[in-house]
Amino acid sequence: MGKTQASPEQPIPASDDELEGGGSTNYPWYTPKFWYGMGSGTWIRLMVENGAVISPSRFHILITASMLSLLNTLGRIISDQLYSSRLRNSKLPNNPIFIIGHWRSGTTLLHELLMLDQRFSTPNTYQCFAPGHFLLTEAFFHRYGSWLLPDHRPIDNVKAGWDRPQEDEFALMNLGAPSPYRRIAFPRSAQDKPEALDVTQLNPSQLRRWRQAMRSFLLRLQARDSRRPVLKSPTHTARVATLLEMFPEAQFIHI
Repeated sequence: MGKTQASPEQPIPASDDELEGGGSTNYPWYTPKFWYGMGSGTWIRLMVENGAVISPSRFHILITASMLSLLNTLGRIISDQLYSSRLRNSKLPNNPIFIIGHWRSGTTLLHELLMLDQRFSTPNTYQCFAPGHFLLTEAFFHRYGSWLLPDHRPIDNVKAGWDRPQEDEFALMNLGAPSPYRRIAFPRSAQDKPEALDVTQLNPSQLRRWRQAMRSFLLRLQARDSRRPVLKSPTHTARVATLLEMFPEAQFIHI
């Protein structure tokens, strides 16, 4: 996991491939960073944990992320109010499919392939970027915000876009769950350990927060699309036992 200390400007749609330093990340300067989807409480906790050690050349990211965190919090409040009935009627699936395996083993390709099966739903980049309010704002960004992302990822020429399949680990991180991907924002000051890969090592409070984030995200996904979800993140490889406790009929595809 040492290579997860990626560039402090790691942008959307950063995936498992890019986190392992598998190539260039020459995204346009205006491409959003994944932590731009955090709520204000999650963003503040992240800065406090890392002592808010920010290079002068990254002050613009600090300002942008801080402003957007307030909008994300407001968006979540409005979304939860507008879609309260739909969320109440949304049922947590007990049979999601998890694609697991080491970084750069082909999990992204398999996720892209399974997206083509009409029986399944897959969380997309925007839903993982803005997990708190995508029910409210996703249609707008699909229509007017496509220019913010390149057509393909520079690292491997895989198609990119708000509607492409994405790792749910980014959604969990933005919802405030413990995640090893939090260190991407502060690669120099983050603790040098694979935080929250094995969630059984978390303290009870952290584990409850992680479980709640997973449930919250899946309920929102089911409110949008009730088909069987296919989730993909190499980090889940170390969480099979916990995921089976939460989802007794879950299935795993391991590469």
